[in-house]
Parts: sequence; structure tokens; C-alpha cells
Amino acid sequence: MIKKITLGLTVFLVASLITVVANSRDSFTQQLEVEPVVENKAVQKVVPVKVQNLSIKQEQIIKVFGPIGNNAESIAKNIIRLSKKGKPIYLLMNSPGGSVMDGALIISAMESVKVPVYTVTTGMCASMCQIIHQYGTKRLMVNRTILMAHPASGGVQGTLQQMDALLGMITKYVDKFDRHIAKRAGIPFEKYKAMIVSELWLDAEDAMKLGFVDAIVSVDVLGEEAVGFQLPIMPEEKNKRIFLVN
Repeated sequence: MIKKITLGLTVFLVASLITVVANSRDSFTQQLEVEPVVENKAVQKVVPVKVQNLSIKQEQIIKVFGPIGNNAESIAKNIIRLSKKGKPIYLLMNSPGGSVMDGALIISAMESVKVPVYTVTTGMCASMCQIIHQYGTKRLMVNRTILMAHPASGGVQGTLQQMDALLGMITKYVDKFDRHIAKRAGIPFEKYKAMIVSELWLDAEDAMKLGFVDAIVSVDVLGEEAVGFQLPIMPEEKNKRIFLVN
């Protein structure tokens, strides 16, 4: 009798266990059906960059190419000279930067004229060139060009008191540029200083998002021929002009 009871309990427990497992499996299956496991892959919508075409006459252009130094005086004079024509001026910029004091001559000339002075990055616009760029009436960049900002660097010599006085003046001098740039971008001054402390590199899209650029453009210089050499014209292509641009 005892064996029969024991056997009966064993069969009951096994049957109950099978039922519990089956119910759990059904519940788990239902959970999978309701909340399927999906691999977490962020799908980013690609938004085309809005590029505006900028057509400029050659007589409205001043090129700021190469290191900024003794050439700054000539650039400043040309800004003032061209402004007398009463038309907007475009500074096409591709420079690694250079002297702060020389670059300041260009900024002062830009501020002194009554016509708009648009700054356009056509390559790399770094260091002092980036500071000049930020003073443009409109700050423009050709797509995929580069802006780079960093703290000013240099050296001083003299007595401790003399070096301290000069360093204090230089700090205030440069901070005025940085305050202008930060204010125009809508960024707190201290935040901007932190952004550039280890060099800030930006392409046109990122510069636009952060407020350092007003528009992304393509540049069409009216009356300017393509740079490079002309390939031989095949008979079937008499009406075409083919250039290999370098």
C-alpha cells in the first residue's frame, strides 16, 4: 500500500513538473512573441548638406593663402582699396595661420570698411587664419574644408616683472578675439576656451552645427579659367573643352 502511495506521489510530482515547465515555456514563447528581441542597430537618416553656389567676380576677391606675416599689410591695403568700389569683398582663405599681430591688421581693415567682407574657407583655415575668418560679415566654408582653432603660442623675455606684464597684455589681447568668436557662435567664453585647449578641428558640417559658419558654399569665380593643362581634343569632341584639374 505504501509503495502504491509513493508511486502515485512520484507520478503526480513528475506530471506537475512537466506541466510547470510546459507552462513556463508557453509563457516564455508568448513573451518572445509580444516583445521580440531585436538587435540594437541605430538607423541614422542621412540628410544632404545644403550647399549654396557662390558666384564671384575676380575683382571682388582677395586671396589669403599661405602663412600670415608680412603679406598682411598688403592684404589690409587691398581690402580698403577694393571697398571704394562699393561692392562686397570676398576673402578666399587657405592658410595654416601665422602672426597674431599681422593678422590683426587684416581684421582692423575689415572692420574699417563700409562694404561687407565675406570670409570663405577654401582649404585649411587654421590658427590666426581661423580668427580672421570669424570676423567676416558672413562666415562661409566650402564643403569638406577645415577650420582649426587653438590657444595662442609664443614666448617672452626680460625680467620677471617685464615678462609678467607682457604676458598679461598678450592674454587680454588674444582673449578679445576669443570673446568675439564665442559670442558670435553663441557659446559661453569659458566653454569656447575649453573647446580649443587641445586644438579644435572642424569640417564645414560640424562648424555649421556649432555656430562657427553661416553657410556652406561652392565657389564659382567668374572669368577664371580652369587650372591645369588642356587635353588633346578628339574630332568627335570639337565643341567640348576638357581640362585635367590639378
